[in-house]
Formats: sequence, C-alpha cells, structure tokens
Amino acid sequence: MSAYTMFVDLSGFTALTETLMREGTPGAEHLSIILNQIFAPLVELVYAKGGLIPYFAGDAFTAIFPATAQHSGAKEVIHTAIAARQLISERGDTFGDFVIGIKVGLSFGDVEWGIVGAGNRAFYFRGEAIDKCSECQVKARQDEIVIDDSLHEQLDGKHFLLEEIDHGFYKLIGHASQPTVQVTPVVLSPLNEEVAAAFLPPLAGAKL
Repeated sequence: MSAYTMFVDLSGFTALTETLMREGTPGAEHLSIILNQIFAPLVELVYAKGGLIPYFAGDAFTAIFPATAQHSGAKEVIHTAIAARQLISERGDTFGDFVIGIKVGLSFGDVEWGIVGAGNRAFYFRGEAIDKCSECQVKARQDEIVIDDSLHEQLDGKHFLLEEIDHGFYKLIGHASQPTVQVTPVVLSPLNEEVAAAFLPPLAGAKL
C-alpha cells in the first residue's frame, strides 16, 4: 500500500526507569502509570488520524498512515507529528527532574505487509518508507521533526518552513497556525480469540 510513515522516539526513560526500579514494586507500579500517561495519548492520536502502530521497540514506535485515509496528504501527517510533539511538551515538569523528549521522523512511499507461518504466525510491515522514517528520526535532535525527500516533494511550500540538514533530509523549523487537534479515541473491533491464538502463545493455565 501507499502510505505515510512516522517513527517516534522518546528520550529520557533510561534514567527514569533506573531510578524508579530502585524503589522495588512501588517504583515499578509508578513507572507503569507514567508509561500509560505518555503513550496512551500518542497511540490514540495515531489511530484517530487513520494510522496504525504495528511495532513498539522500547520507548519508540513505528506508525503507518495509509494514503487513502489522509485527506490532506502530507500536510495532515506533518500536523499529526506536530500534535504528538505538543502532547509531550504539555507534560512540562510532570516527571520532576526527568525530562521526556521526543524525536519524530516522517517519510512516504510503498509499504509491503504480510502474514507468515503455518502454526505460529507472525506479521511484518516493511519497505523503504519504513526504513526512511527511522533514518529521519536518527537525524533529528530532541523535540525535532525531520522529513525526507519523498515527503518533501508532496508539499507546496505554503504551510511549513523547512531547513535542509543533510542531502535529502529536512528539519521542520516553522509552520502556519493549525487548529487544535481533537483526538477522539477510535473504537476498534473486539479481539477475535481464534485470530489472537494464531499470533500469541497461550497463557499457562488460562484461557485467552
């Protein structure tokens, strides 16, 4: 499918995790609450904007937005990235001495997906668009949004101010005012037990 891709990386969790884990069970519970406070709004934002998240990797995740679901194309996806950054910046000093930052990489292109396996199954999403959004994130510094050539070519130059930071990579340094993004949680279909059993091992002594 043709899709916009977004790689979100959150920084500052290592020190936060190490500190809280020294507190034992109470610290672990506190960490769980913090993780939900940070990730839940970001996940809701992605799905509200027509995207999906196939992969989490520690304090980072990859989001895919099928092009058919983005009415305003590249502009809409960049505004989603700006909204994600705003969600993190609004946390302010919620975490005391620990600063949680965000870096976002955006790209566009073909994404291939599939399901493999006979008994135990797994799914995959791959393609240059996924590789490039990750590469964009690597080139970003804290609280920056970086896009690549494939996404840049779709912009008309009217809504975003960009600075080329490397050949084929652009940092967002300014943008026209945008309306407040209203995030309405998406109601997903109930998990089908038979489908889940094909991808997840059963919990010992319990029914899925």
